Amino acid sequence: MTVAFTNASRNRGDASPRLPMGVAARMSTRPFSRTVLPMGVSVRLREVHARIGALSPRLQTALLYGPVLVLASLIRFVNLQSPAVLVFDEVYYVRDAWTLWNLGYEAEWVPTADFAGGDVNSFTRVGDFIAHPPLGKWIIGAGMALFGPENPFGWRIATAVAGIVVVLLVMVIARRLFNSLTAATIAGFLVAIDGIAITMSRTAL
Repeated sequence: MTVAFTNASRNRGDASPRLPMGVAARMSTRPFSRTVLPMGVSVRLREVHARIGALSPRLQTALLYGPVLVLASLIRFVNLQSPAVLVFDEVYYVRDAWTLWNLGYEAEWVPTADFAGGDVNSFTRVGDFIAHPPLGKWIIGAGMALFGPENPFGWRIATAVAGIVVVLLVMVIARRLFNSLTAATIAGFLVAIDGIAITMSRTAL
């Protein structure tokens, strides 16, 4: 839609050349373009905004945070068991997590052990090299204890849940920083669909 607006010219040439001095500049009408929502859509958006604003703060938070968390959950949980092999550093984390859960420390495995193939008990009593603190491995081990070490879903469920918690924490922190429910929701949505965040949430690392 093209809208006309009146603007006082700042060009010296547009000012009155005659006395008395200080005559106001001539007014010029210049067109500019902007996008205007159809009346029905604009009214509808205002109605929705008014209805949300009439809700209690807790309901407003649930109404906006809820869909973001549902989206994050679907992205992280659906087909979590695929691929059904240990990928990247899962080779270390998953096996260390399982021995940590069973022995209380990370232990070495026999060289021929095929963990992904179901050989989940071929670990020794010899302590393995420790590269990272154990908390993450304890969390991964808890998932395997609940859903079984033979199940790829069990390897990754704990990190998937942690990834969803991260989305929630980002929204909570953004709400405190910006004092805006809308800004918090946008921040959480961006983390929910972020490629790196999704990859890390769907991998037992």
